[in-house]
Amino acid sequence: MATKIKARKAVKPAKSNAQSPPSLSGIWALEPRRMEKLRGLAAAFKTQATPFAQMDDPMMDMDEAELDVQKSNGIAHIPVVGVLTKYPTWCDCYFGFTPAISIQAALINALNDQMVNAIVLHIDCPGGMVAGTTELAEAITAADAKKPVYALISDTCASGGYWLASQCRSITANTTASIGSIGVYQVWTDDSKFWEDMGVTFKVVSSGGIKGMGADGKIPQELIDDAQREIDSIYAKFIGAVASGRGMAEEQVKLLADGRCHMADESKSLGLIDSVASRDAALEAIFLEVSNMTEESFQTHATEHPESVAKFVEQGKKAGANDSRLQEIERAKALKAACGERHELALDSFIAGRDPSEVSITVKALDDADAKHKAEADAVAKIQAEKDAAAAAKDAEIQALKEKLAFASEGKGGLAAKPKPVEGEVVDDSDPKSAAKSEAKAVWAKMTAAQKSEWLDEDTFVRAELRSVRA
Repeated sequence: MATKIKARKAVKPAKSNAQSPPSLSGIWALEPRRMEKLRGLAAAFKTQATPFAQMDDPMMDMDEAELDVQKSNGIAHIPVVGVLTKYPTWCDCYFGFTPAISIQAALINALNDQMVNAIVLHIDCPGGMVAGTTELAEAITAADAKKPVYALISDTCASGGYWLASQCRSITANTTASIGSIGVYQVWTDDSKFWEDMGVTFKVVSSGGIKGMGADGKIPQELIDDAQREIDSIYAKFIGAVASGRGMAEEQVKLLADGRCHMADESKSLGLIDSVASRDAALEAIFLEVSNMTEESFQTHATEHPESVAKFVEQGKKAGANDSRLQEIERAKALKAACGERHELALDSFIAGRDPSEVSITVKALDDADAKHKAEADAVAKIQAEKDAAAAAKDAEIQALKEKLAFASEGKGGLAAKPKPVEGEVVDDSDPKSAAKSEAKAVWAKMTAAQKSEWLDEDTFVRAELRSVRA
């Protein structure tokens, strides 16, 4: 349901053939690039290079200023769009102005409406005049104490616009929103040269001090210094309002008050906003919060009032589908990074819908198991290599002893050849030429268990060796 909120009736200017640009004097909390556009529009207006110049009555009639306030599901949606001014004027539609007094009237209406449980300010605003903005910011703070007020930013929330948003309970912005530009300024035009060229001089008579300075088109340093004093005072109020609204220290806000704007994600990390989400997703979250609904109770409400929530749910589904697609892309990237060279695991995990953090734990366990298995295999290989080396050393030692025994059998070791004993013959161990026998026993002592198992016992081995020596 749309409700037209009426504000202060604009004063219709007297009809005149002369067209003057709207005044850009005063103190502004406006993103500077928007000021450049306003100056350009004012210049075009002054040269009559505007649609107004082609109208029969350029000073067109203006009825009571209205805001298109939507109310649905217990939420009042108030637009805060365009450059902020204090009162409505006949040229608002041309310059894109939004009067603060109209927004304040909409706030009051929502507070007085018993069917409204919450208020959402839909902000797409570069800021504007300080006059009217400070009172509106205070009105938002007071309204939030009675009913929750949320800020939903679409693309732009700068300077005075952010002054208003900072007083809301929470701030959500879309991903491409430009947020910040905290600060104020004033622009003076020194047109003394213009009047000098026109041959016009001014004589200012004042009561003294800085009274009357600037009336002759000149901008003396005293006037600039006094303007700076006023600017500093308003700047301090701006800083204090943001600090109070956002729960930040003033020194922290001052670090961000350099006139720059930040994209939504950066603004969130800086504490300027609370979340980044699509309009529909943000509205769904606000609806559930103010309704104190769980998912189950929301489904019950949807069943009882399908006509009031069907569109809302459909919008949420579309927003959720888009968010889910982006989330799946990010999940795939995270799974690829977590799995490294385990491409098959990454693919299986993505299809199974596994969370990257969960998969990271699995990958770590697999890496640990692989490392343990490799360590065990290396240890077994080392032991086997040591055994092989020991066996080879034994074989070499036995071979050396055999060669030594063979050398003795040739008589070079002082042993006399002895006939080969017949079967059943007992070898005389007391033979004085027992060097061969000693050598054989030494060989037996060096043999491994596996080598000894090939013989019945030591005596059998020794006899065989002695027989081979005699042979």
